[in-house]
Amino acid sequence: MSYDASLATGQVAIEGLPEALEGYPVAFRGAPWFENTKCADELVRCVRGFSPLDNGEECGICGIAQRMPAYQVSELVEKFEAIFSSRLAALYTERVDQRVALTSVSWRGNVEVVASERYGANNETGANEMSWFLDNQIGDQPLVWLDEVFANFEVRGSGNLARFGQMTRSIAGLLDVSRVAFRSVNPAMITPAIRDFGRYAKLYQPLIEVPDSRTFVLINTSGVAR
Repeated sequence: MSYDASLATGQVAIEGLPEALEGYPVAFRGAPWFENTKCADELVRCVRGFSPLDNGEECGICGIAQRMPAYQVSELVEKFEAIFSSRLAALYTERVDQRVALTSVSWRGNVEVVASERYGANNETGANEMSWFLDNQIGDQPLVWLDEVFANFEVRGSGNLARFGQMTRSIAGLLDVSRVAFRSVNPAMITPAIRDFGRYAKLYQPLIEVPDSRTFVLINTSGVAR
């Protein structure tokens, strides 16, 4: 089994998005998200519209059996193209036998951008609270926002974050920022940060230390990592 990692920015990254994003629907199909299909209910009675049901299975909330894929790669490409076209961003991929097994999309930003774009889409109060929190932790220093990290389990079923520390350091180096942050509800994402960065990875507990339902992780990549 051969292994290869690559990192790209700009147009090279954009051209690599269709292949890199093929694993996105696979990654979010299972726990803890269960985003397998999207409800076709025009009244939007189902929370977020996502469901673990397959097409043809009747929804217990709206009673509709017609379902759509939770994610279309073409729509994802358009979404992430906008990120690479608007800021300095990095596409990281790991390949196993020439197939993409792991993908990460990250970008360089600041407190205001992260608070507004990732916490304020539907809640201005949440954005303001998060801006205050981030300002107290980071100040006006730039940071790398680890926007998406996902694995195609059909290519590699386990061990996809074995090189989390190497990945994070390489992204931080390319974007020329030592602080990397992300949010997650998935222990499989949080554990590697502690494993590879130890005391240089600070975890903020959801709804206790941070005004959000997801754990916030702040990593200082200039510290000693595994």
